[in-house]
Amino acid sequence: MAAKRAYVAAVICAIAASDLVTQDAEDIESLHESDAEDVEEETEDVDAEAENPKAKTEEDPRRKKLCELVGQDSELVNQWLVSIGWLTVGQTWADLSDERVESILAHPVRFRKAVQAFKGAKGGAK
Repeated sequence: MAAKRAYVAAVICAIAASDLVTQDAEDIESLHESDAEDVEEETEDVDAEAENPKAKTEEDPRRKKLCELVGQDSELVNQWLVSIGWLTVGQTWADLSDERVESILAHPVRFRKAVQAFKGAKGGAK
């Protein structure tokens, strides 16, 4: 039994998998419990961001200004940003890079006109 245990220990050490596997049944239970807690905490954070993409705006005044600029046209803005290639399908304006946010905030009137023109073109295309 000692030889088998030594062999298993050598393999675990050789492949640097000590944080992935264990030889002790007691350790397995505690690992699963701590992993479950970690996953639960990460899931809560991701869910909170997914439910409220504007959550980032509270921390960054530039993104707060962008939020005010977007206003009630969030879905339309997202579609326009996808159409010009600044976002991919499934992303929202809250996912914009800091450089893109700065670009929009530097020219807010031009931004609103472009979104409204997109709305008009989209409405006429139906």
